Amino acid sequence: RDLTQDATPDRTLRLGLARIGDAPVAAQIWTVADGRATCHWRGADPQARHLFPSDQLTAATLRYLVNVDHAFEVDLGVGREAELGEWATDQVTLRRFDLFNPRAASAWAPALAARAATLVRRPRLD
Repeated sequence: RDLTQDATPDRTLRLGLARIGDAPVAAQIWTVADGRATCHWRGADPQARHLFPSDQLTAATLRYLVNVDHAFEVDLGVGREAELGEWATDQVTLRRFDLFNPRAASAWAPALAARAATLVRRPRLD
């Protein structure tokens, strides 16, 4: 309830549903604020797991978040420890991807700055 009350004009609440026929088989709840999309909850029907409805729903949702909501940062959340054991067995360093449209002149300066930043060697964060 707090999550829905927190959704305001500058923070969008998204509910994604995947169906097979009339039966829902996967659902996700996301918020989008200031260009950051955050997944708060994912659920799927265990009987439909072999069809990968959660993966297909995540792919469709990410396309929508990037193309319509213009999210430039995505946080898939951490989930519950029991869920994480099924698919996230290792700790992974998060990476940031900056994508630039070479056809847009407004993207050239940020793209060059990002490229120049890669020339500076940074110490590893362990």
